[in-house]
Amino acid sequence: MKKIRFHLLSFAQLHIALTGLFLFLLFAANCIPQERIWANAEHSIHLLAERPGSLQEQSLLELFSPNTEDSTFYRSLRGMGSSADWGGAQILLRPLLYLFQIEQIHALCSLVFFLLFFAAAYTVGKRLSFPCGLLFAGAILWSDVLAVSTIPQQAGCYFIAFCAILALPWDRQSVWNGYDIPLSRSFYVIGAWTAFESGISGLPYIGSSGVPAITLGLPAAACFTYYCAHKPDKGLSALWRFAFHIVSAWFSGYLLMLATKWLVSGIAFGINPGSIALDAAGQWLIVSPQHIFPALWGNIRAYLSHAGYGLPVLAFLFAVSTAAFLLLYLKGHKQDPWRSLLAAFPLLFIGITPYLVSLALPGSIVLDTGISLRQQAAAAFPALMALVSLLDMDSLSKCLQGSSRYASRKEDDV
Repeated sequence: MKKIRFHLLSFAQLHIALTGLFLFLLFAANCIPQERIWANAEHSIHLLAERPGSLQEQSLLELFSPNTEDSTFYRSLRGMGSSADWGGAQILLRPLLYLFQIEQIHALCSLVFFLLFFAAAYTVGKRLSFPCGLLFAGAILWSDVLAVSTIPQQAGCYFIAFCAILALPWDRQSVWNGYDIPLSRSFYVIGAWTAFESGISGLPYIGSSGVPAITLGLPAAACFTYYCAHKPDKGLSALWRFAFHIVSAWFSGYLLMLATKWLVSGIAFGINPGSIALDAAGQWLIVSPQHIFPALWGNIRAYLSHAGYGLPVLAFLFAVSTAAFLLLYLKGHKQDPWRSLLAAFPLLFIGITPYLVSLALPGSIVLDTGISLRQQAAAAFPALMALVSLLDMDSLSKCLQGSSRYASRKEDDV
């Protein structure tokens, strides 16, 4: 009991520290002179007006109009809209708009996005295996990220996911030897930062800026796969406990930070926090449950065939992929295939969480095509890691090396 109280106290201290940090960043961002920000924002609006499909970004920039009536603290909590949402994206947007115009911001954001993306893919390939790094990159690139890589408020969740993979304590042996409290803290911070970066309407897996599911599915799948490779003798109960700890830590950080935003904003503005929460939930609970399953299937199909592939092409690609996987499985699989199959189920649990939340909150993800399509990467990567976990990579590597040596000898004989 004393140990549980100690851990709860440590998480409470972490939450208070994160709340203080976020409020400080908001206050610092709102201390930047508004006139210079609005001058660049206004010029950027005129540039975007000439481009089709940029209406949403223009509307966002219009929220940076100068407001001299409110105090800096009030503006910090109020955010960029009409609701008290803190608007964590403004800690990036305000400094950028002070220094640059929209075209320069797009170029800088795209550069940072792909630098972090390749660094995260390299880290996954180094810590797990080269095929895992390729699958990580493929799952993200297939979700049409080029459209969001240039927009800071939409790329924010990707930045969090990539930085989380880079910052995970890969080399701390105590984490992977069963003492997973530091790892739970890491995912608590990831979830809290995701809630801060999203707007007040950011119910789980939906946000005003980006795709929150990305910040859980990608780091959690990489982390769990590394844990299984590092401790192959762990029992199934230990694997499930590990997966449950990191997922529940992310949700705890996300939901508690949302509740903190509602509470602090309600106290500061004299608003009932419950009414803020109900208003936020009411924005998304607008689709009848019977439409959820067709919409979810449509989202998955859009992810698989967003390039315009029809069902025959998808069926052909699925048949080829299945045949290739079966060939690899026959060439090299784990000695205990049934245990490997059961050990892969926690990865499927990590990947299915976006769909579980969408069933609990009808309409929360199925309305926005861009969000629903891109969040499939948070489900695809864990599913791919589950398939890879069934293979014996050492045996496949030896088989490949043997085949290459045999081919080289054949060439020498010729």
